[in-house]
Amino acid sequence: MSNSENPIEKTIMFSTDLTARCDRPMDRACRLAKTLPAKLVICHVLEHGQYGKEAVAAATADIEMHLASCEMDAEIIIQRGDIVAKIIETAESVGADLIVAGVARVGKLGDLVIGTPLERIIHHSPIPVLIVKNRAFTDYDLLVAATDFSAPSAYAIKQATQIFAGLPIHIVNAFHVPFEGFLHSDKLTEEFRTEQYLQMVKFVEQLRLTGSGAPKVSHIIEYGSTSTVVLDEIKDLNSNLTVIGTHGTGGFRANMIGSMARSLIDYIPTDILAVRQKPK
Repeated sequence: MSNSENPIEKTIMFSTDLTARCDRPMDRACRLAKTLPAKLVICHVLEHGQYGKEAVAAATADIEMHLASCEMDAEIIIQRGDIVAKIIETAESVGADLIVAGVARVGKLGDLVIGTPLERIIHHSPIPVLIVKNRAFTDYDLLVAATDFSAPSAYAIKQATQIFAGLPIHIVNAFHVPFEGFLHSDKLTEEFRTEQYLQMVKFVEQLRLTGSGAPKVSHIIEYGSTSTVVLDEIKDLNSNLTVIGTHGTGGFRANMIGSMARSLIDYIPTDILAVRQKPK
């Protein structure tokens, strides 16, 4: 579908450090800009000591060369200063609906290294962050969303359905039986399953994903750890995008984006849409 038939209403900002690991997220950003469609903005923040005109020209030329290979136009913004602050500031100034970024390493557990700019962006950004791990061979065609029935996870799902309008969404909840080492029984497990199912039904109803243009919604609850249950659903459905809400606190570094969110980002092999709920 051409852009004249489907007018551009969204803006994607891709944050790049110009290293080889940024090839995958840049290809995904270009693909999304064409398919949503959306305006593409590419931001690079110069490191300390590289603020001269030559550094700006070199960074711009590098980005333009990759854009040419993608047959894509974009607004290029070169910033100076703190990486995290400038990325978020630039995304807000251009009205970005989505920040696209890559992981520190590809194909290994612990992709989201504690204390890296990416972790800090996810923690501080009011704009959803798409963490790209894989090559952009195909479009996204299904959203798998992990939920613990919290407000942040509901917010994440709503944001995802707005960014990727029309894509079906599959909502997943994993549950455990409290004190199961002492109280385990099949009857008790089924009682908790029923309780979780009723919570899921209520949660989906409160999302109010109805009306014209609303996505197709499916859901499931399963016994087990969140990471394992979500991974099983991803494999069964052959999905390549997982949605999570982040709600960690700034106290202990390991909890900056929430323990469940960190586990999923590290463990799940798909691209991740991480959404932070704005403080009330």
